[in-house]
Amino acid sequence: MTRTELLLSLIDTNGFGLEIGPGFNPLLPKAAGYRVETLDHATKEDLIQKYANAPGVDLSRIETVDFVSTGGSIQATIQKSACYDYIVASHVIEHTPDLLGFLYDCESLLKPGGLLVLAVPDKRFSFDVLRPPSTAGDVLQAHLDGRARSTPGKVFDEIAYNVLR
Repeated sequence: MTRTELLLSLIDTNGFGLEIGPGFNPLLPKAAGYRVETLDHATKEDLIQKYANAPGVDLSRIETVDFVSTGGSIQATIQKSACYDYIVASHVIEHTPDLLGFLYDCESLLKPGGLLVLAVPDKRFSFDVLRPPSTAGDVLQAHLDGRARSTPGKVFDEIAYNVLR
């Protein structure tokens, strides 16, 4: 079973969903008939420009972005409640400055019985291999601070511990 098949097997793709951060490789492409809205950090045009010279990126797979996140609350950006049967986010939570806020937003956007599917990279096999894991205290503090952006210390750690493998 492929990664995509595994992730899609967890949800009823006949429902109405939200894909967070599909970028240039959506798991649920609208072009394939999925009933899905998308939230990303940039518009389709901006994503095409960002990845224009990236090797191996098929720009035709970049789809129209329904909601552009400015880094704050997803629920406030979308301005809906209890509307999705599922939410899928692949390689997103490791970039989220407020994990608890993210989870609360997803809870408010999902219908009762809705499902959140997260694809989380294994840091042992990525550029984050040397980076220390976040603690529960880090997660709690970020939420209490209402973080919408990474702190300078987190940005420093990203650069200092980044490795090529």
